[in-house]
Amino acid sequence: MTLLYVTRLRSWAGYTAAFFFLLIFAALLDGLIAKFREPLQVFHVLPGTVTEITGPLPETVKQITSLGYISRSPRVRIEFEMLQSGYFWGGNMWRGRLVVDPDTQPGQYLLTVKLPEGSSEKPPPPYRVVVFADAMGLRQSSRSIILRHTGLSPWTVAGSLIPLLAVNLLLIFRCSRRIENLLAQRGLAEIYKVAAGEGYHLVVFGFGTEHGLAMGQEFAILDPEGHQVGYGKVQDLTPTDAVGRTWINQDIKPGYLVSLNLEKGQWG
Repeated sequence: MTLLYVTRLRSWAGYTAAFFFLLIFAALLDGLIAKFREPLQVFHVLPGTVTEITGPLPETVKQITSLGYISRSPRVRIEFEMLQSGYFWGGNMWRGRLVVDPDTQPGQYLLTVKLPEGSSEKPPPPYRVVVFADAMGLRQSSRSIILRHTGLSPWTVAGSLIPLLAVNLLLIFRCSRRIENLLAQRGLAEIYKVAAGEGYHLVVFGFGTEHGLAMGQEFAILDPEGHQVGYGKVQDLTPTDAVGRTWINQDIKPGYLVSLNLEKGQWG
């Protein structure tokens, strides 16, 4: 693969990765907004649905059998299963199942959990169960834009896009390594970090002592099109990277190149 081809491939992968990242962010944001817009006490269901339901529990309640509920229909009911500690900030909670019979008519149903007689605790707010006639009606009631228009959960959409994002990030990494090798064959290295000072720039690039670079060695600065724009000197070294200092009256950006192919004494 040529340097031009790999560079264009990396650029394409970068735009694609950014696109997938924005889609994932939008899907997660849609899911979070939908979750916070829907009160915890509201359930949107179809006839025949069985779903998990939980609620806060006063510390005075020790037995699950002491709980009860009031429902406007015997076809919509709560089946209490267990008590559990650790609800929110260390309080107690009950867990159970919300059961909606298959022959339940569409509409809204209120269920109120009854605490044991004589309890001084304030009764919890009632649960509102909205039963829809079909899946399309249930879908259209969703607070999620993605679910409402596609039928897909925003969490599913975000999860399915993560592997695509990972593939593009891997492609960017592989292309960058390939570009480094192709540039090194020509005595070039890509600048990947720039720090501007007063009248000078510090540039970091992928040449080091392993490539034969030495402290104080001179190098040329090239723009991405290969035009020479100035010179610099090596200020700090590691085996694989170097920091150079250069005086140039124009902005240097990551993506500019360092060339070691210059004649001695050209430092300005």
